Amino acid sequence: MNRQRVLIIHQSSDVAASVCAALGTSQIQSELVADGMDGLKRAGAGLFDLVMVSESLPGLSGLEVCLRFKEESKLRGIPIVVLGAEQGKVNRIEAFERGAIDYIASPYDFSEVGARVRALLRQRECDRQMAAETHDPVTGCLNRRSLDAVLEVVLEKGNFGVSSFLLYLDLDNFAIVNELAGEAAGDQGCSKVRQDM
Repeated sequence: MNRQRVLIIHQSSDVAASVCAALGTSQIQSELVADGMDGLKRAGAGLFDLVMVSESLPGLSGLEVCLRFKEESKLRGIPIVVLGAEQGKVNRIEAFERGAIDYIASPYDFSEVGARVRALLRQRECDRQMAAETHDPVTGCLNRRSLDAVLEVVLEKGNFGVSSFLLYLDLDNFAIVNELAGEAAGDQGCSKVRQDM
């Protein structure tokens, strides 16, 4: 497993340092920022596996940061853990509705914080491995093996009374694009075809 990266957005350097210490493994690299806007910029510039955000950030609140992550396509897939200011049920519900996958209320038990983050990172790695086995890395569409499996299940069930369709698109002679324009341009072309569908 590659070294995983966690972005911690927290106004208190003491809390952020305690979270880093709780993660305490050579497999996790932590980066700290002190406010929501810097956190959004940093997350947009780097590849993070998980973001931890204080609910009570000055300026752009932690819950607003969650909402911005949910709205921006390049940030949407990054899981967010909210470090809450209190035990309030309303705050937890709002955090989950804005896209958080976990909410840890104050006062923090940093050994539990570390354990929860490591568990979330393990789950994210499992999700990535599953996606790599079933989806094309360029387009994000199901790969040929997965399409064959889905088609086999559909045909076995024989739900022919239900309207359905299958679109299978094969770009013939696409290798020439990669040869002439390079693989990066070819990947971009494949992604564009998928977006336009």
